[in-house]
Amino acid sequence: MQASRSGRGTPMNPGRITPLQRQGGRHRRPPRPCVSAEDLRYHDVGRGQKKMRIAFSCLALLVVATAFAAPAVEPPSATVVVCTSIQDNSCVGAATKFPAGVGKLWGFSQVSNVPDKIVHVWFHGDKELGRITLPVKAAHWRTWSNITVSKDLVGPCRLEARDAAGKVLASYSFTIQ
Repeated sequence: MQASRSGRGTPMNPGRITPLQRQGGRHRRPPRPCVSAEDLRYHDVGRGQKKMRIAFSCLALLVVATAFAAPAVEPPSATVVVCTSIQDNSCVGAATKFPAGVGKLWGFSQVSNVPDKIVHVWFHGDKELGRITLPVKAAHWRTWSNITVSKDLVGPCRLEARDAAGKVLASYSFTIQ
């Protein structure tokens, strides 16, 4: 006699009970054997997964390395200009030639990354006329000094902007006629 089949796909045999019927007739996967974490670590992984793991590890190292990298520090720099007046924190009347009866000349400096102060040093030829120390209160700062020009002061002149150590950051040459 041939056994008939039910709608679930299991043979109907009244005398025999299969393991699937004991579990309610549902198809269940057999339990997996216990696997240790060490076995999982060295489990054979496909080439694509290995490449992904390596790439992800390199990316993580790069992120950590850039987080601890020291920021680049720019060296101190300055510009200096000589002019006839200062208005709204800007130099007005900048030139390289001034008349002998000009009265006052202003030295205007823009500095970057200078720690605490700069020094304006005024020269007539090689003779130092004056030295003015100016405070610097920010990473990017504008400051100025002035000098009174007598009528008999004629010839080549220059203004130097120096840092606290005396290093010349900028120089501006001009002539009084």
